[in-house]
Amino acid sequence: MLTLHPEKLILYNLNFMKKLFTLFTLVVLLASTAIAQIRLFVHKSDGTRTEFVASEIDSITFSETNTPNNPLPDDEEDEDDVVYDIEAVDLGLSSGILWASCNLGSKNNKPEGYGDYFTWGETSPKDSYTYNNYIWNTQNKYKNKSYIELEDDAARSIWGELWRIPLKEELEELVEECTWTWTTLNNVNGYEVQGPNGNTIFLPAAGMNYSAEPVDIGEMAIYRSNYKYGQTFNLHLSENNVSTFAEMDAHHGLSIRPVCNKFYFPYILYFNSNGGEGTMERIEFETSEYKTLPKCTFTYEGYKFVGWNTTSDGSGTSYSDMSQITYSGNPVLYAQWRELEEGEDVEEGEDVEEKVEFEAVDLGLSVKWANMNIGAENLEDNGDYFAWGETTTKSIYDYSWAKYKWCEGTETSFTKYCISSAHGEFDNKSTLEATDDVANVELGGAWRMPTKEEFAELLAECEITELPDGLKFTAKNGNYIILPFGGFRKEDGTIKSVGSYGYYWTNELSEDDSSKAKDLIISEKGDGNEILDFYDGNRCCGLSVRPVLP
Repeated sequence: MLTLHPEKLILYNLNFMKKLFTLFTLVVLLASTAIAQIRLFVHKSDGTRTEFVASEIDSITFSETNTPNNPLPDDEEDEDDVVYDIEAVDLGLSSGILWASCNLGSKNNKPEGYGDYFTWGETSPKDSYTYNNYIWNTQNKYKNKSYIELEDDAARSIWGELWRIPLKEELEELVEECTWTWTTLNNVNGYEVQGPNGNTIFLPAAGMNYSAEPVDIGEMAIYRSNYKYGQTFNLHLSENNVSTFAEMDAHHGLSIRPVCNKFYFPYILYFNSNGGEGTMERIEFETSEYKTLPKCTFTYEGYKFVGWNTTSDGSGTSYSDMSQITYSGNPVLYAQWRELEEGEDVEEGEDVEEKVEFEAVDLGLSVKWANMNIGAENLEDNGDYFAWGETTTKSIYDYSWAKYKWCEGTETSFTKYCISSAHGEFDNKSTLEATDDVANVELGGAWRMPTKEEFAELLAECEITELPDGLKFTAKNGNYIILPFGGFRKEDGTIKSVGSYGYYWTNELSEDDSSKAKDLIISEKGDGNEILDFYDGNRCCGLSVRPVLP
């Protein structure tokens, strides 16, 4: 076992000194029956002295106070005053996760200590646990988030950055890989949990708190994970039951048994197949470190992998395959799948096809143009869809104002890129910054989304010919690019106009409306006369992106 805090504080017992002082006092009192005017002098720790006439004293009572050197137990006298080390116990689990030797808030860090009770996402215990005093019922921070962010993790806040509340997957692993025995430790009911390597931890039956007083102490316990989907996901223990599917309201007070990572990387990211098959190795992050997501190796018969999301239903934050991310507090990414349409080629053929790399095509214009759309695997692939100013794809139902990054749910509450105070926080920014430009985020360097003028130059200087699902732009030097008819994602989640229209973002807001950004619309009429025009599209909708390189 690995000891994180080697210093041990020994609390000295004062009983002997008390007894000696009491004996002395009794002698004085007995003597006072013969000598009434014997006086008793009490010397205080602050240097002052108080004088008493012994004959006037009826009794003497010693009262202990709850000081760091003399802590009182919560309920009864504690015979063991030693403060134990908090240990990170290696149980030999597949993940390598280490489990704390005691509950968060356990008195003297004792393994059998019940500890404190915590709501989901609050970092300190409370006197009562009600819906009305739960902080996240009045704030929208976790309205669409399933994992506790680092700043709201009670274990990390109280014990330091090496510790955290366990994941749902880590609770499941603890149940599945360990041997559980209902027993007692120092007269406290609970479970001895033995890992594959023989090491153990003890989880006391600490009950729970859903009002002002804990209930069911000694009979059951519910241990928190950092995951919720509607209700929170927890570990439920009783004498005849060990279950990892106990859903509870977030405002209830539950126990926490912290965990830490074996190699002390602050953060770990896991991958979930979300109905698919196969395995993928986790990745580990240092603080603020960026890493490239590994290529998805999960498979799902009859489905195509379309990206990652922080929630299983795709309602969280989305990431494209092999994109660069930093740890954001969501420890699990779920694979997102699209059912193959009738007649659509199965994935097997696509897997063996060599993926086309992004290239800058010199058309003899003011900028070089990328050979394909962001998220595309070949020149004629539609690629991914992006809301204006967002750098990741999203679930099909998230292209709405309610889920748009740069507003608070409506098209009049913008928090960035607002050119009118009537539409939100005025900042007069009308051109995307590099950090909000998906082309720059995905490709790096000087890559960015095009301006309206650069699109206009492409239309004016190139020969345009129809293809079955797009337009080909051939420059005077013979080089060309293809813009597919990829359609767009509407606010209701549907994809419109695939195969007949293409919608491409510029990096510019509309001139007079913060809710819209400039985009290029391309199409064909069937007679060779293409429709080429600019439009003001709602920023929250998902459009294609074709990068340029100055």
